[in-house]
Amino acid sequence: MHKRKIQGGQPLEIFLPDMPPEDRAVFPSGIQMLLLVPILLREVFWGFIVVSASGTTQFGNEELAVLNTAGTLIVSSILERQLTEGLIEAREEAFSASRAKSEFLSNMSHEMRTPMNAILGMTAIGKSSGDIGQKDEAFEKIQGASKHLLGIINDILDISKIETGKLELSIRPFDFWKMLQNVTSAIDFSVKEKEQRFLIEFDERIPARVIGDEQRLAQVIMNLLSNAVKFTPKQGELRLSVALHRATNGSCSIHVSVKDTGIGISPEQQKKLFESFQQAESGASRKFSGTGLGLAIAKNIVETMGGEIWIESQLGKGSAFTFVVPLELEAAENETEEDVIPNLEGRWILLAEDVEINAEIVLALLEPTGLEVDWVMNGVEAVRRYTENPEKYELIFMDLQMPEMGGLEAARRIRTSGESGASEIPIVAMTANVYREDVANCIAAGMNDHISKPVDFSEVLKALRKYLG
Repeated sequence: MHKRKIQGGQPLEIFLPDMPPEDRAVFPSGIQMLLLVPILLREVFWGFIVVSASGTTQFGNEELAVLNTAGTLIVSSILERQLTEGLIEAREEAFSASRAKSEFLSNMSHEMRTPMNAILGMTAIGKSSGDIGQKDEAFEKIQGASKHLLGIINDILDISKIETGKLELSIRPFDFWKMLQNVTSAIDFSVKEKEQRFLIEFDERIPARVIGDEQRLAQVIMNLLSNAVKFTPKQGELRLSVALHRATNGSCSIHVSVKDTGIGISPEQQKKLFESFQQAESGASRKFSGTGLGLAIAKNIVETMGGEIWIESQLGKGSAFTFVVPLELEAAENETEEDVIPNLEGRWILLAEDVEINAEIVLALLEPTGLEVDWVMNGVEAVRRYTENPEKYELIFMDLQMPEMGGLEAARRIRTSGESGASEIPIVAMTANVYREDVANCIAAGMNDHISKPVDFSEVLKALRKYLG
């Protein structure tokens, strides 16, 4: 009853002589009465003010009003302090995020110029040299620098997708061991350059063919290996361990660990390491390059796959990054890429691509198939070529961003041209526009499929098998 009275905002007088002796003993001698004045603010009960009296003095309305005002001032002061502390904390967090992004932006100029300088320099060397070996070496370095630059660009695009909730997985069957070989081959040059020891432990129980996002999984492993190489001194050691974590009918989970003998990471740094724009070391004295986005992207990819990632590290004693991801098992073995490179000799397709080097890449990829290709540089030409001879072409690869007329409008005009086969001919978008809405726009325009740039030969072959048999 007393509790309900207090929480309801009513003062409560307690006469100590009426209390049991053992309860009364906790109060100093001479106190005869206690007055409990509840503190309510915005109908929320905060506590009460206790006033003691040596006699049985009756408290009037004026005294109660003073006590109520005092209680309100106390609570207001507490709230103001909490608000101030919250604002200070929010301001510090905002300043910290702003500093991290400012550091990131200032680093990007250096990060992007370094591979670009390598590309331009090696191109000049390759062009001027008459030595085939030196040309090949220049090409290798150009390729490595190009991949590095592409990685930086992809990191920036990926973090943008993550922050807008647009990072998506592309689930399909792939050869797990081959994916791992591609990753380790890509990192091998950097390892040799720093004279590091690179050990690989691979569990033979891992199924050969699994279903998942091969590109994203490779991206996570490559990111962890790149960091290990970067933060490990010359002649240090790296160890990639891949094991079967769990297997059931139709699925499995893979345990991947990357250990190094590098600089290590302090507990304070570990807490924020998977946040965007954060690195193991930062500031004006930073020795190592990088966007500071890789681990944040890796964490998001792993968690999107339904897995988890964590770090174990001691400062000066190296680090171990570990993640576990679930993968489905492929029901039956599929043909490998090397085995329906299809023979399409004498069959014609149309390629609409306005950038010459991109067209050259696609033409080179298609050369082993024997396909005959008509290449046009805009949507107007694509529509004209098709409508002039609709029986000639069996498939159209269509870029989206082209002068005069884009790929979406060109696809719509072909579909509504009324020509024989115009409603059935496969039209496959081949574009760097890879967001979900981009794919949806392609389908809405009448396209059948979507291949993202940079173009992957396996994706091209998949489209050819699917639409040309």
